Amino acid sequence: MVIWLVMKTTIDLADDVLKEAKVFCAQHSRTLRDLMNEALREKLNRAKSASEQQWESLFGRFGHGNAKTETGRIAKIIADEFSSIDEDEWV
Repeated sequence: MVIWLVMKTTIDLADDVLKEAKVFCAQHSRTLRDLMNEALREKLNRAKSASEQQWESLFGRFGHGNAKTETGRIAKIIADEFSSIDEDEWV
């Protein structure tokens, strides 16, 4: 059994945007609801993708397989670095 939860809300659109959306829906046999849902999903997915791309450009992608493998590799690098710290520098 599939249960869909639908939330109704009111939004203010610019008159020209609403008119263009209604024309589009009429030309493509679509409902305004479907168009709004699709447009919001696309925008949110693009924003999410852009955020992930920004992260990758700053910090890189996993280079050695899955997250567990990469986490272990990073932990080893950190452990190696901390094992070579001169204790006199911390006084």
